Order: sequence, then structure tokens, then C-alpha cells
Amino acid sequence: MFELSMESLSSKYLMWVFILLLVQICECKGCIEEEKMGLLEFKAFLKLNDEHADFLLPSWLDNNTSECCNWERVICNPTTGQVKKLFLNDIRQQQNFLEDNWYYYENAKFWLLNVSLFLPFEELHHLNLSANSFDGFIENEGFKRLSSLKKLEILDISGNEFDKSALKSLGTITSLKTLAICSMGLNGSFSIRELASLRNLEVLDLSYNDLESFQLLQDSQGLSIFKKLETLNLNHNKFKNTSLQQLNIFTSLKNLSLGWNYDGGFFPIQELCTLENLVMLDLSGNFFIGMQGFKSLSKLKKLEILNLGYNWFNKTIIKQLSGLTSLKTLVVSNNYIEGLFPSQELSIFGNLMTLDLSWNRFNGSLSIQDFASLSNLEVLDLSDNSFSGIVPSSIRLLSSLKSLSLARNYLNGSLPNQEQLVVSLGALTRRGDDWLHALFSFVGFCQLNKLQELDLSYNLFQGILPPCLNNLTSLRLLDLSSNLFSGNLSSPLLPNLASQEYIDLSYNQFEGSFSFSSFANHSNLQVVKLGRNNNKFEVETEYPVGWVPLFQLEALMLSNLVVVDLSHNNLTRRFANWLLENNTRLEFLALMNNSLMGQLLPLRPNTRISSLDISHNQLDGQLQENVVHMIQNIMFLNLSNNGFKGIIPSSIA
Repeated sequence: MFELSMESLSSKYLMWVFILLLVQICECKGCIEEEKMGLLEFKAFLKLNDEHADFLLPSWLDNNTSECCNWERVICNPTTGQVKKLFLNDIRQQQNFLEDNWYYYENAKFWLLNVSLFLPFEELHHLNLSANSFDGFIENEGFKRLSSLKKLEILDISGNEFDKSALKSLGTITSLKTLAICSMGLNGSFSIRELASLRNLEVLDLSYNDLESFQLLQDSQGLSIFKKLETLNLNHNKFKNTSLQQLNIFTSLKNLSLGWNYDGGFFPIQELCTLENLVMLDLSGNFFIGMQGFKSLSKLKKLEILNLGYNWFNKTIIKQLSGLTSLKTLVVSNNYIEGLFPSQELSIFGNLMTLDLSWNRFNGSLSIQDFASLSNLEVLDLSDNSFSGIVPSSIRLLSSLKSLSLARNYLNGSLPNQEQLVVSLGALTRRGDDWLHALFSFVGFCQLNKLQELDLSYNLFQGILPPCLNNLTSLRLLDLSSNLFSGNLSSPLLPNLASQEYIDLSYNQFEGSFSFSSFANHSNLQVVKLGRNNNKFEVETEYPVGWVPLFQLEALMLSNLVVVDLSHNNLTRRFANWLLENNTRLEFLALMNNSLMGQLLPLRPNTRISSLDISHNQLDGQLQENVVHMIQNIMFLNLSNNGFKGIIPSSIA
């Protein structure tokens, strides 16, 4: 009896749990009606400002079946169904700026913000209002009304024209942890005391303004209330060396960006050495020629990321950084560092994982010792220098390497094939050490089996591509363009590198025929460049019957084409006249069953094309009278299932 009761209780318990789960699932199907109405009010607000709201927010529909948690720019809490995030940035889609460069921001029309529209969203956590040309508020209410949203932690109002009085009201939103005020036209001294009540603030972004300093509280110690601030972005302002001491009050700072502020000179690094919690420091784009007080750098024991790119530092800078033994990322690109690879100076950075020395003036050859102390490196960029000679086989010591760029140097050497590697030791000795090192240089590359990106473009490498490159099964990017590579590409090398997303083998000396079906298993492939080799190299894009490509290309560059079949893809926009005009050897072109649009414009003569099929597209307009004269040797022409109008040209009829 007792056992039956226990079983009965267990069954009832499980039943109630099941019912509760069903109730919770049902509750998550739709957002709250009040919040849905609030979103529709914002859409109506757009209409009141003469905006095409139905075009800008097409999924925001006022009907019983429209689920607002599925609307664009809206993210709901999956458990409660309440609106959690609103991405209303560039809501009118008229801004002319680059995503990461606010200096390109321009506005055609200003308007007033109605802050009250956001009050229904009690669970709102993230609100992005950037790049909207707001220059004030309805009824001058400011941001104060947002203070009732107790869950609001992230607010982005960048790229608007609010004045300083409006910014004062930001201090009332005490729940904020992240505040972005980029590209607001702020200049002079920023009154940071207006934000003194934001005691939970962790991230403050003031980049892309014209600020020169902070306007502090009368008692600067009062700013200890910013004790939670960990990230401060001051990139693209006009802060001066004399303002650096003001930053010392932010004692909890971990990430500090001061890029693109200064106009050269020496940087007094000692002014920042009281910020002992710094993990990341960005000083790029300031055209510094040196550092003052670099001996105090040892105080920054936690610094892991240092960006010194786009300055005028010389070869002494690496040695001056020797106190930063915790560095994991060092960027000194685009400077004026000359001489040999600084292997001795870099040996102290045993924890280094990313090293970028690109766009400098390094020269000479790379030696075996250069890589011995960098075994933890995952990213190495030595591109755009003047390194020459052979890459030593010791490159294999960088066993953790995921990305390697040696592009645009003067490096050379052959890639050993299987037959060359069977040469006797006596023959190797007679040929000398230089030849031996050249022979085995690419064996070193082939042992970097964690490599995801390899860029050796614009060098003097030669020979065939060795089969051992098959070891690089994680490779996503391979750029060997603009070298002197030769041989046939019909080997199993490319088919086996199935993780490829980007491959560029253009401007080499390959020969023979290459079938595009070699990429049959490359489901992630996006960019293929095989153009401008020599007249002995042909690319066949006609694929075997029944083969459906697993990839969808974003870019394709070929040359010396004979056969091109890009049918049954999702190609859009206008018909590519250049395929016929630029590829004078083209004999077969099939573009059937795509979504090509527009008119078939006049063509330049192509005497080789014998088969052209552009059926089942969306081409329209009237066919040119001389269309066949431009492809005078045509034997098969299919223009069916398009939208052509008018009379059939007599040259066809």
C-alpha cells in the first residue's frame, strides 16, 4: 500500500512538473501585449517624422499573428517574453559613415527624441540609439525618464547631436554599466563630474570627439566613486600629455585606449604607471618618436595587450619594453624600425601570443634562432618589410601558430616535392647549406598543423606546391599569390584542404588544366582567385553531372577561361558582360537558372564563344540588333524564360 502511494505521489509530482513546463513554454510564445503596443508606438513615431516606417521596420505589423519577439531589432528574454534589447541604431538608414570610423558620420535631417516611448519596457537591458541625428528631446525631458528602467545597463547614444545639458541627465540612470557617447561633437573639457552618480559604470566610450581634458570635481578624490570603471575609450580625441595625470583617479582601469590623440613627440609613459591594473593599452596612431620614463613600465605587471601601431618609433622601442614581461599581444606595426629581426630583444616575452611587426623597415634574412623563444605565438605578422632569403625550417618551432603572414617581402626558396626529399645526404652536402635550408624551409611550414591562415603573397617563392601542405587541415585562408610557383594544380592538394574559406593562387606560373570540381567538399569556400597565371594554365568551371556545389562564393577571380558554368546558383544583379569581353578564349558560358537582372547591353566582339545559355533569369529590355554579330561563331544560344520585349533581331531570326 505504501509503495503504491509513493508511486502515485511520484506520478502526480511528475504530472505537475509537466504542466508547469507547458505553462512556461506557453508563456514564452509571445511578447507582452503592452510592450508590443509600445513598439508599434515607436513605429508610429517614425511616421510622424515623415519616415517610411513600413519600409524601415517591415516585420513590425499590427495584427494578432505578428510575434514582436521575432521582429527585427528586437530581442526578448526567452523565459519571460519581455523585451530585453532594442537595436534602434541608424533607424532611418540614411547615415553615411563607416561602422568603425565615426568621422565619416553625416546627417541630412535632425529630429527630436521621445524618451517616453521606452518606458513600457521594464526589463530593458540594452538600448542602442546611435547614429540617428537626434539633436534634442520632445518637451526637453532629457534622459532622466530612463532612470525608471532599473534593468537598463547598456546605453549607446553615439552619433547624435545632444548638447552638454542633455548629457547631464545621463547621470540619473544609475543602473548603467556601459555608456557610449562617441562622435557627439564634444570638445574642450568633458565634465565627467556630471556622471559621478553612475557608481556601477564599468565601460565608458568617449571616442571620436574633440575632447582635450576632463573637468574634475573640486575634490578629485571624490572620483573614487568610479571605482568600478574598467574600460575607458578615448580614441580619436585631442587629449594632451598634460591631461594624462587626470586618468590616475581611475584606479580600477583595465583597458585604456588613447589612440589617435597626439601629434608626435615623446610619450610620458610614467604618467600612466600608477594604473597598475591595466591589462590593455592602446597608444596607436599618435606618431610618437619615443617614450619618456620607460623604466617605470615594470610597474604595469598585469599589462597583456599593447598597441603601438602607427607611430614613429625606431629600433630601440622593443628593448624599452623589456619590463613588460606579462605581454601576450604586442603590435608595433607601421613604425620606422630598421635592421634585422629583433630575436634577442623579443626573447624576454615568453608569454607572447600575438606579434605584429608589419609595415616596418626590417631587412636581412630570418635565422634559426629567431623563433626559438616564441613557442607560444599564435599570430605572427611580418608582412610589408624587406626580409629576404630563405625562411628557416625552425619556423616549425612555432607549433601553436594559427595565423602567419610574411606577405610583401623578398623571401625566396623552393618548395620540396617528394622526389627532392629522397636526395642522398652526400648530394645535399655538395650543394651547400643554403640549398639545404631552401629545400627544407617548406617542410617547416608543413609542420604547423594548427595553422588557420597562411599568407605568403608578393614574395619570390618558386617550385611546385608540396604534398605535405595536406597536413594543414585547419587552414581557412591560403594566399600564395604573386610568387613564382609553378607546376600542375591537379594534385589532391586543394581537394584535401576542405576547410578553406579564402584561396588566392593568382599571378604565378602554374600550368595545365584545373577543374573547379576540386572544391567539391569545400562547404565554407567564399573567395577563389586563380587569375593571371600564364597562357599554359586553364580553369574549367564545368562540373560533373549531378554535382551541386556546397559553397556560395562571394568573390571569384579567374583568367584565361575556356569553359564557365555557373548555372543553378543564386547569382544576382546585372549580366556580367565582362565575362565575354575580358576572356577572349572563352568558348562555353552557362549562367542558366540564376537571378540575373537588367538589360543585355551591347557586347564587344568575342570570336571564340560557341555556346551561350542565359535562360531562366530575370533579364529584360529589348535585344540589340547586332547581338549575334558580336558573338559571330555562336552555335548554341539560349535566351528563353527571361523578360525580353520587342522584335526578335533579324540577325537571330
